[in-house]
Amino acid sequence: MPAKKKARPTFEEGLEKLEALAAGMEDGSMTLEQALSAYEEGMALYGELSAMLQGAQQRVEQIRAGAKDEKEATPFEVGK
Repeated sequence: MPAKKKARPTFEEGLEKLEALAAGMEDGSMTLEQALSAYEEGMALYGELSAMLQGAQQRVEQIRAGAKDEKEATPFEVGK
C-alpha cells in the first residue's frame, strides 16, 4: 500500500503552528535539543509561508492587471 502524502497545511494553519513553536521556545521550558528542533521546523514553515504569500501577491497583481486591462501590472504594496 503506498504511503499517504501529508496534506499541505493552509496558510492559517501554518502560521498558527509557527506561532506555537515560537511561544514554546520563548517560555523557556524546552531543552536545547527541543529548541533546536523547533527552530528548524519553524524556519521550514517560514519558508513555506513566505512562498504562499509571494504566490498570493502575484495572483493579486494578475487580477489587478486584468481588471484594469493594462499591459503592465502595478506592483502590489501591502498597506495601501
